Amino acid sequence: MCAAKLIDWDKLHEALSSYYSPAGRSGKPLRLMVGIHILKHRHNASDETAVDMLHENAYWQAFCGYEPFQRGKILDSTTLVKFRNRIGTEGMKRIEEVLFAAWGNMGLVKTKQVIVDTTSQPKDIASPTDADLLYRARKKIVKVVERVRGEAALRKPFRTFARVGKKTLITVKKFYRQNREKGQEGVEKLKAMTSSVVKQAEKVVKSLYGRGRKDLARSLNKAVSRGKKIVTQTEQALSGEKVKGRIYSLHEPDGAAIRKGKHHPPCEFGSLVALAMNDPGLIPAHREYQTNVADVKSCP
Repeated sequence: MCAAKLIDWDKLHEALSSYYSPAGRSGKPLRLMVGIHILKHRHNASDETAVDMLHENAYWQAFCGYEPFQRGKILDSTTLVKFRNRIGTEGMKRIEEVLFAAWGNMGLVKTKQVIVDTTSQPKDIASPTDADLLYRARKKIVKVVERVRGEAALRKPFRTFARVGKKTLITVKKFYRQNREKGQEGVEKLKAMTSSVVKQAEKVVKSLYGRGRKDLARSLNKAVSRGKKIVTQTEQALSGEKVKGRIYSLHEPDGAAIRKGKHHPPCEFGSLVALAMNDPGLIPAHREYQTNVADVKSCP
């Protein structure tokens, strides 16, 4: 059976139509966007690879609704990101519901015997040390400040600690294992720099709100809030306190440390996923946790 015939494309269109407006420029066809995401996950490909395959492979184009082979550019990889941001988690759940309803009617989804298991889902989080987080938080805030200051024409001086910050981070990485006290001194310096940048940025946020630039103020305030959180958790760690709700990454603030008892790696950063799998290998139910819950409590 053709794979495209296993999917009720009309039902998918109805389920996702609420995310699109009839006014303005029309978006990419829903069959194209849903289809390429199915193929992307089926072949474990990145956004860029999936788009390249779509332009080169006639079977991929047929699955996504194109009968004659398209030789021109169909879409860009950034379109996939925009589509995911548009429909969000709820939109993905609607897609799953339509697919499982169609497969259930075809007799493909059987739940007489289901295996439930949990596994970690690592995210792209590298070196979540206090020194790295402080350095990245400061750089992120400075980058946003430079952008909003240019758009809002703010002229008040802003100290970035660019040179001394990079030099201090290198010192921490070089001496932390050999001399722990010297490494902690470097972390204290990075904390002081990040804290100073946060305080300066808070003043910029107030100034932006005063000028009526709420759009710019919100984007900067988001970076400032994460920077303050990282400074606070570093202070708690240096004083020996237990840190609750620790941030391990700026781009994945909800990620957690998942310890699954493996020899290598002993700890993975991301989330815990509980999967319910039937005999044919389909996953009729799943659930994601941002904490390392016990297996007995994580059934979908």
